[in-house]
Amino acid sequence: MKKIGIIGGTFNPIHLGHLIIAEKCLEALNLDKILFMPSGNPPHKKNVLNGEIRGDMIKLAINGNQNFEYSDFELKRTGIIYTADTLSLMKQQNKDYELYFIIGADSLLQMESWHEPSEIFKLCTVVVTDRDFNRETVRDKIKSFENKYDANIIYVVTPYIDISSSEIRELVNSGKSIKYLVPVDVENYINKNNLYK
Repeated sequence: MKKIGIIGGTFNPIHLGHLIIAEKCLEALNLDKILFMPSGNPPHKKNVLNGEIRGDMIKLAINGNQNFEYSDFELKRTGIIYTADTLSLMKQQNKDYELYFIIGADSLLQMESWHEPSEIFKLCTVVVTDRDFNRETVRDKIKSFENKYDANIIYVVTPYIDISSSEIRELVNSGKSIKYLVPVDVENYINKNNLYK
C-alpha cells in the first residue's frame, strides 16, 4: 500500500505555511507522497480565483519536491463537492492507496458539522496539525472521535506559521510586499498576472 497524504483547501494562494506543514507530515508519517488538492469554488468563500490559476500557483510552489504532487481531482468535479465523496472516489480509483487526510486543529473541532463525518473517518487516517490551538482541547476532541467513530487520528505538532492566504491577498491589494510569505515563483506569478488587485 502507498501512504498518500492529501492537503486540500482553496489555496488562494498557496503559501509557505502549507508547504512547511506538508513537509513535516511527510517526514513524521513516512508518507510516499502528498497531494495538493485545490477545492472547486466553495459556496462559503467569496472572490476565489478560478481553479486553473490556483493550480498553476501550486505547481510553481511544489516544483522541485518529488514527494509533492498537484491533483485537480476536485476541480474536475461538478456540483457540491464533499470531502467524504472525494475520499470514497479516490479509494475506488486507487485501491493501493492508504489515505492520510491532513487538516488543521481548527477543522478537526468543526468536523462533526461536515457531511458524513463517520464516512471520512472510515476512509482515511485523519492527520491533525497544530494551529496554535489549546492542545488539551484538541487531544480531548481526538479521544472523543476515536471513541465515537472508531477513528484513526494522528496528531502532528508542526511549527506555528502565522501566514494566511487572506493576509497575502490584502497585502497585494494594498501594494505591500509578500516576499518570504510565498515561494518566489508564486510571488512573481501573482505580480506578473496582476492578481488580487
